[in-house]
Amino acid sequence: MGSDEVLTLDQELRDCLEIEATLVQHADVADCAIVAVPHRDTGHRIIAIVVVQPGSSVTAQKLLAFAASALPDSKAPTRIVFVSGPLARNQEGVLLRATLQASLPAD
Repeated sequence: MGSDEVLTLDQELRDCLEIEATLVQHADVADCAIVAVPHRDTGHRIIAIVVVQPGSSVTAQKLLAFAASALPDSKAPTRIVFVSGPLARNQEGVLLRATLQASLPAD
């Protein structure tokens, strides 16, 4: 497991791959990546960057509820960001989390 596949928030480890595997179980999710971003009130928050299946009209609220029902509160994303097209990956297919995080719109 790569070092960017594990988040350390509030002195607790969170496995990005576990969270991503949970989200892609939703029928409307084609692909996703998990990143942590600084947050002024909570220190950090978990963000899911999601590519939806063609024709999907799923909302962020529905995906947040799905994640909350399947994951402990400490692992559930607090924000969903929808993107079109493929997620940034290297030649081996590994997500480029730093690139994805840098491309996020501000809260």
